[in-house]
Amino acid sequence: MERMKSFCMPVTLQRNIHKHTMLDNQINRAVYKMFYVFDDNSSQEIRNFLGLYDVELLYEEKRTKFLRKTHALSHVVLNSSTM
Repeated sequence: MERMKSFCMPVTLQRNIHKHTMLDNQINRAVYKMFYVFDDNSSQEIRNFLGLYDVELLYEEKRTKFLRKTHALSHVVLNSSTM
């Protein structure tokens, strides 16, 4: 699962709903095959347990972290240059 997250996450940095849906479907198929589940509720529970949330949500989390780091870095750079 960690490999799937590390492979899929760079692609999710592009905001494209079609790609997000496609990646969600691929993750669902992998969960179905790995855990031998055949219904959406079981698949969703497994994904939540493993931290494989909806790709759109993962995208927003990554984007928010990036913006926070960028914002914090810009404050450090600006504060150090004024000293």
